[in-house]
Amino acid sequence: MPTDRNTGGESTETTALVRELSEALTALGDYLAAAHRIIAAESRSTRDPIAAAIEKSAGQCERASEAVRRLHALLLSDNRPGDGA
Repeated sequence: MPTDRNTGGESTETTALVRELSEALTALGDYLAAAHRIIAAESRSTRDPIAAAIEKSAGQCERASEAVRRLHALLLSDNRPGDGA
């Protein structure tokens, strides 16, 4: 697989995938935050179940974002010179 020396040796394809996932998760988090603000203005009977779903979704978005950060760090550490690879 081709590598990009400017990214610590990881493949450009992997770098692009990590970046794409990261950008999509950032957008998802932004949309969830906006939805939460909109729902906060609604009546309590409408707001509570929807707000709970949005909060759970935001939590999963953050979980996925953290996984992408860990994956990126792992890819960087696996491709450093002198690691036996």
